[in-house]
Amino acid sequence: MGRYGTGLKEQRAGQGDENDRAPARHAVALNPLKIERFDVEIVGRSRLVMHAWSEKARHWIESSKADRKVLNQDKRGAKIDPEGEYEASIYRCADGKPGFPAGAFRSCLIAAAHKDLGIAKTDICKSVFVLADDPETNMVRIASKNGPQMREDICRNTDKSPAVRYRAEFIEWSAKLRIEHDAQIISAETIINLLERAGYGVGIGEHRPEKEGEWGRFEVKRGK
Repeated sequence: MGRYGTGLKEQRAGQGDENDRAPARHAVALNPLKIERFDVEIVGRSRLVMHAWSEKARHWIESSKADRKVLNQDKRGAKIDPEGEYEASIYRCADGKPGFPAGAFRSCLIAAAHKDLGIAKTDICKSVFVLADDPETNMVRIASKNGPQMREDICRNTDKSPAVRYRAEFIEWSAKLRIEHDAQIISAETIINLLERAGYGVGIGEHRPEKEGEWGRFEVKRGK
């Protein structure tokens, strides 16, 4: 019995060693990137209201809590400059013409994507990019027949006190987007359909649907 029992143990030990061996590795074949670009025009469904970060706003963000308190006190006694505040609210390309950050259009696409639609946000993040018309400022040009107009709104300061804000609005507007994408991950047609959804329910700029507003909505201009 001892002799047979020892042989069984040796056999099992041998099987265990065989099972513990690392599986054979196979070479992974990875196709080269298939980068494509296409142009698409969008047309505003509702007004576009801009609020670019001014130098004063940047200074306030970068300041300490104590400095902010002083700045807020200075604001209360400061003379309102409607024209200056309006001009400072406009995003501009290097040549001075109105634009809008290319990243904002990409963020709009990402926000519209959802796995339930079959388009994961991560796929858009890694595979779709909106190229700027003006690389220096990273802006996409905004076209408008009548140009920007000044609008006046009652807003709230950080301390909840009411304040009047002067910002630029475009009643009728459009933009031509140049989109770069990985065609192996997502097709141009899918991106266009997603852009249509993004314009309908996410939007860009102030008081957009994403922020429970209704401005900054757009639609894709399709050929007839």
